[in-house]
Amino acid sequence: MNSNIQGGQHPVDHIRAVLREVCGRCPSFLAAVILPIAAITGQIDGATNTVTKNLAFTAPIGFIAVNPVTNMVYANPGGTFGETTNNVSVINGATNTVIKTLSATGGANAFAVNPVTNTIYVAGSPVTVINGATNTVAATVDLPFSAASAIAVNPVTNTIYVVDQEATTNNVTVIDGATNAVITTLTATGGAISLAVNPVTNTIYVTGSPVTVIDGATNTVTTTVADAGYASSIAVNPVTNTVYVANYNLSIEGTSYGGTNCVTVID
Repeated sequence: MNSNIQGGQHPVDHIRAVLREVCGRCPSFLAAVILPIAAITGQIDGATNTVTKNLAFTAPIGFIAVNPVTNMVYANPGGTFGETTNNVSVINGATNTVIKTLSATGGANAFAVNPVTNTIYVAGSPVTVINGATNTVAATVDLPFSAASAIAVNPVTNTIYVVDQEATTNNVTVIDGATNAVITTLTATGGAISLAVNPVTNTIYVTGSPVTVIDGATNTVTTTVADAGYASSIAVNPVTNTVYVANYNLSIEGTSYGGTNCVTVID
């Protein structure tokens, strides 16, 4: 894929050209991701970058996610700073008001939204599945571990990935979004802190040292990629097929355990 801006080409035209190329290679990505988001871009004002409202909660917000198709936002009001509760507050993005608060029985450590099926997945043990149309708990999915720390979804394949941050297990559990059944559980040898999904290539990246790369078609670990030490989070650009890993130098009470404060870029 040619992701370089051609001479004299406007950046917006370049982005459109790249998206057309991506969608041509993966038509399901066009239908599942690009079209729903493009349908609501007229409602988003990114020109002023100004705060329009601060929605007050009585407790710190631990995690937040948004469905760009329905314009619904999902937040986790915690107990005290650094803690989470089982609460999931549903916010109407058009009015910036809380319309409902649900309870995720297994905990609410992170959210993932499938905008195609309008389903919200809450990381916990079990995973809580929320129907976005009715704002009700539709199901729970039992996991082979008790410390679900991060979750991600591939909206093209309707597959969910949950990681376990326990140092002794480093599990990545794969869930079928159509049946809410566990397909398999893999081991990320370098650790499992967070993860990111490329829906175009159907590839999952799990942060650790090294980064674990999973083929979503076969649910197998295909390779590992060395990073700069202790990885905390990860993000992927599906247009350029580039992965970014946030690393840090681990230091506890003045003792350094290695690592580098940097961002590792993976092609």
